[in-house]
Order: sequence, then structure tokens, then C-alpha cells
Amino acid sequence: MTANFFEVDIRTISRYLEQNGEELSTNGYQVLRGKKLKAFLESAKDCGKDICVPTKTTVLGVFDFRAFLNMAMLLSERDKARALRQLMLDIVIDLINRKTGGGTKYINQRDKDFVFSSLQEDNYRRQFTDVLKNYVEDNRYKYAHFTDMIYKHI
Repeated sequence: MTANFFEVDIRTISRYLEQNGEELSTNGYQVLRGKKLKAFLESAKDCGKDICVPTKTTVLGVFDFRAFLNMAMLLSERDKARALRQLMLDIVIDLINRKTGGGTKYINQRDKDFVFSSLQEDNYRRQFTDVLKNYVEDNRYKYAHFTDMIYKHI
């Protein structure tokens, strides 16, 4: 099913499992046998026809959500894997936005306004340091002192 989702050959998934088995296992990939397999098949039978496993299966490899995403990261060249990674990034950015009240607008550097905002911020900082240099008495701590004052005020 994983190979079908990512539109790759089963041998490709097998090769990645062989090369990155420890990483995938740490992230939730399991090989089920015996009682664990029987319990899994019983619970899958109750879920409907989403999981089609032949009745004579003695060993079954299963990916949990985390291991599935890990496989999407390993299959970097596949379009579906790229789309899945992009979707996950969008979900994480959206979650951060909701948790912080929308304060992370420019965390995503692909945002159309990111470059403009980044350059504009650099100008504000340069203007601030130029004013300190030109109009505030020479003191080696003036930049830190006034920056700290601004942060406290904000």
C-alpha cells in the first residue's frame, strides 16, 4: 500500500527498508508475526475493506503515521512524497500560527512577502544604528543599551 501511495515499485520500498531499517523502526515501522499479526488482522477486519491482506500472510510490515512520513522524506524525488512533505509543513506552520495568535507570518520563507519584509527589517536596524552612531555620545555599550530599552518598551 505504501508503494502504491508513493507510486513506486515494491522493490524500492524494500530497498529503503533495508538501507534505513533502524531509522524507520525507531519511527514506528514494525514487522508483525504470530500473535501480533493475528491481532492486527482481527482489528483490520473490523475496520472495513481499507486493508487487504491475503489470508495466508505470515509476516506483514506496517508503517505508522510517523514512519510513513519518514518514508516520504526518504523518497525525496517522488512527486507524491514532495506533496505530502509540503502539506505537513503547511499544517505545522498553520498550527504555529494558531498557537501564537498569528505571529509567525514570515516563518515560511516561501511566503510572497518574506523577502520584502526581511529587507525592510534590515533597513530599520541600519537606520537605528546610524542614528546611535551620529547622535548619541560615544559609549561602547550604547547599541546594547538602546536595543534593550526598545525591547523592554515593546
